[in-house]
Amino acid sequence: MSKINKIFILLLFAFVPSLAMADDHGDGKMAMNGYFYVGAEYQKIDVSYGTLNGVPLSTYYEEDLDAFAGYVGYRFNDNIGVELSYANSSEGEKNNVLGTGVNVTNSFDLTAVEAMLFLPVDSEKKFDIIGAIGLARVSAEAKASNATANVRVDDSENKMRFGIGAQYEIVENVRIRAMLRHQEADFSGDLDDAKIYSIGLNFSF
Repeated sequence: MSKINKIFILLLFAFVPSLAMADDHGDGKMAMNGYFYVGAEYQKIDVSYGTLNGVPLSTYYEEDLDAFAGYVGYRFNDNIGVELSYANSSEGEKNNVLGTGVNVTNSFDLTAVEAMLFLPVDSEKKFDIIGAIGLARVSAEAKASNATANVRVDDSENKMRFGIGAQYEIVENVRIRAMLRHQEADFSGDLDDAKIYSIGLNFSF
């Protein structure tokens, strides 16, 4: 684990208890009753690859992938929540790689759990700035084929992720949310990391 990850985790555990005990009324009550929420979003995944024998792996694998994600969360109060999500990307495709007649596809699945930090901006608490920190199970799959053969490889790893974003309650209990996440990845040096841009809706109950 990198030093910056350790710092983020230390700050999280120092910050979260104080938020969980937040008291806007001075009577020991939390400022907001807890609630569950579910959501769905479109994602754009921008993957940064390593190199193989001096050749960028982006030569073989698609860097920009579309994905769709679903998530469920619980917001304990004004400032803190927890969220579980799953995202499945489309298959990126590179054809006739380096003129060899080989076609390559690649895709990712991500299952994540995150601590969500909310900062209400307006007095009506409709607009939130959001921070997120968590752990994701990143699963990668690649397939290569030519006229005579097909090969499939897959691998998985657990990596940290960090995010920032905002959401706005457009009607009662319905919010539009946009996020930018930094997803760490390695896969034995094949990947550097990924940026995940997302926009979608969530519904509280």
